Amino acid sequence: MSEVELPVLKCPKEEKPMVTLLCAYALVKELHKDGKITDRELDYIRKKNNIPVE
Repeated sequence: MSEVELPVLKCPKEEKPMVTLLCAYALVKELHKDGKITDRELDYIRKKNNIPVE
């Protein structure tokens, strides 16, 4: 995996936990896209963490 420079995100303090969770989920979705995790595992992660996206 190559290095990627990520932008700095600014958000209200009370929204940081959800922003962090959504960013982490975006990385997990990349693992899914690369075939490293299954549909079932992706769905489990989404449900377990109450992530409001499909």
